Order: sequence, then structure tokens, then C-alpha cells
Amino acid sequence: MKHLIFLFLILLIFVSCKKEEKVPIAELHADDYKIQWIGVNYDSIEKEEIELLIPKDKSKDTIFNQLLLYRNGVLSKKNSQYYDLEVLKTEQEHTYRAVIKMYSEYSELKTDEFNERTVDIFFSIIIKIV
Repeated sequence: MKHLIFLFLILLIFVSCKKEEKVPIAELHADDYKIQWIGVNYDSIEKEEIELLIPKDKSKDTIFNQLLLYRNGVLSKKNSQYYDLEVLKTEQEHTYRAVIKMYSEYSELKTDEFNERTVDIFFSIIIKIV
């Protein structure tokens, strides 16, 4: 019985000491979607550019990402929905610092305690055990 407990403890130590390898999300899903910009010319005055994320798996949905509307060659900030994304690498591996500036018809909206905007950003990390 002592040998069985000793064997169980050794087995438990070996199993729990496996090294966990973190795989960045960008590497896991880099090939899942193709980014494509579609241009639509309504007339000589208005032009629209739409960014779509098109899945390689045809059973998934296409995702609308950004919309840029130009009038007389000038970006209409009031009628566009887009963002600026700045990503900076940190000293920690696979960790980045990002600044997202979002623009929409509500960008100039004055906010107070009764009228405010909140953006929830979620991401998950998948750990692969080798």
C-alpha cells in the first residue's frame, strides 16, 4: 500500500510539473478571417468605403468593422464609423499596450452623469498544454 501511495505521489508531481505554453490569440486566429475593403461610389460627390472581416469558414458570418463616408473627397466624420488603433509592444512577451480612438456620429456628444458612453472590450487567452 505504501508503494502505491508513493507511486501515486510521483505520478502527481510529474503531471503537475508540465510546462504551460501560452499561445498568442493573434497566432491562433490569424488565418480565420480575411480583411477586405469594399468601395461604393454613389455619385461623383459621395463615396463609401466599408471594411469587412470575411471568414474563411463559409458557415460563419461576415463581420462589418468600419465605415468611411467621403463627401467631395473629404471624410465625413459625422456619418462615418471608424477607429484609430495604436499598438505598442511592452517588455513582457506577447503583451501589448493599445490605445483605441473610436469615431462615430456620437463623437462630438457632450457627456455628463446622465449621458455617458461606455465601451466594453473583451479578449481571452487560450493556454495550450504541451
